[in-house]
Amino acid sequence: MTSAWLVARSGLRARWRSWLALALVAGLAGGLVIALAAGARRADAAYPSLEAWSRPPAELIGLDAGKDFASVSATQARTLPQVSAVTSFTGFVTLNPVEIGVMAPADATVPGALWHRKLLAGRLPAPAGPTRRTSPSRPPSPCTSASATCCR
Repeated sequence: MTSAWLVARSGLRARWRSWLALALVAGLAGGLVIALAAGARRADAAYPSLEAWSRPPAELIGLDAGKDFASVSATQARTLPQVSAVTSFTGFVTLNPVEIGVMAPADATVPGALWHRKLLAGRLPAPAGPTRRTSPSRPPSPCTSASATCCR
């Protein structure tokens, strides 16, 4: 046993810098793996909590589908057991040059009782004052897209 210790100690004494470098690389790799696992766990929990808070609809159904399909009124849809909430939207569709559809809530249930919005900056537009600005309250940055040296 003492001969094994003698060989191990002499090997460590001769190559301690390489053993130290190997231990540092292994520690950094282990720390990176732990940090990535913690970030993945946090991201995995973030979306379900945002979804629970914002209450997005599972389905958006057009009730007036034209004469080729059955028409259902909002009161009939509200009585279905699998429907938890009903609201109405106003829509606009353009076909030239491509088909673009825009939908806007027709009443205050969106974003009030249903489908909350999460604003990262700024505020919701004021329906009473459409000319008011809806950008963030801080003054505009002196940076332009052409200047590459200005960062926040």
